[in-house]
Amino acid sequence: MKFELGNLRKVVEKSIIIKVVVIILVIFLNVAAYIAATCLVPIAGVLFTFGIPVLLGWKNIKFLLGFGVPVIIGTAIVVAAYQTNYVQTGQEAMLGDDAGCFSNGTVSPYKGNPGDAFNFTVEIKKENSTHDTVYLIRSKDLYILDDPMEEMTKYWEDNATARYYYNTTVEKSMIWYYTFSVLRNYQNGSSVWLNVTKGGQQMIRVGPVTMGYNEMLFSFIGVYLLNTMLMLGVGYYLLVSMYWWFGKAKQRREAILREMEAQKETEGQKIEELEKKKTLKCSSCGAMVDEGAEKCWKCGEKFEK
Repeated sequence: MKFELGNLRKVVEKSIIIKVVVIILVIFLNVAAYIAATCLVPIAGVLFTFGIPVLLGWKNIKFLLGFGVPVIIGTAIVVAAYQTNYVQTGQEAMLGDDAGCFSNGTVSPYKGNPGDAFNFTVEIKKENSTHDTVYLIRSKDLYILDDPMEEMTKYWEDNATARYYYNTTVEKSMIWYYTFSVLRNYQNGSSVWLNVTKGGQQMIRVGPVTMGYNEMLFSFIGVYLLNTMLMLGVGYYLLVSMYWWFGKAKQRREAILREMEAQKETEGQKIEELEKKKTLKCSSCGAMVDEGAEKCWKCGEKFEK
């Protein structure tokens, strides 16, 4: 049986099931890009969302406009479910830094209910002739640690390290983020702030978590829907707009070329007709005109009788 690509493309274009499968495929490719690196979504996500349907022959602008809606919403929901599962399933590794100043930074318990007590602990590497003041930094925002710092209490030490704790109660249903900082004071009067950093970036951990799964999922859906619209939606619809504009420009260019071809054909027909008659050459433009004509049919030059 002869394989015909054109017939296959028609089947793909008309099949609703295939379109749904493609939407799901694009959603999971976008989620994979998000998990790999959030910054890939505006690039890889836009290319996946736009490129795959176009490669399959779905180039209709109305279809592309509609195609982006379920992809954006679906990507936001799946990413929100992934993040919810990530936060709910377990505690991240203990906090530590490249310099070895901080180690075993954690909160216990990791999950609880509103009103429960939580204990933050961290181990600090000591230096000779110094006095350390250790702080817990908490926030309800992963990117803005703007809550007041809480001074931690030393509960154990030896010649090399000291351990600190801070107890607190979380009254509301929420997700906390935390890190630690040390104000290291030297005997000569100088001081320096030390933060938990790795690779030049401040390290932050999740905890404690007092929010239930469903509440967290719906909260994340709202956050990631806005996030996906900004990172994926803006780029995608900008690309669709450019695709529409270039398509229209191509159509206009082709229409102009057809008009020019038609004009050349008309001029050719007129020249043939004039050549069959007794004609003269226009002194202005060189066109062949009827001997009895009062003016040139091409440039409008009037002839003297």
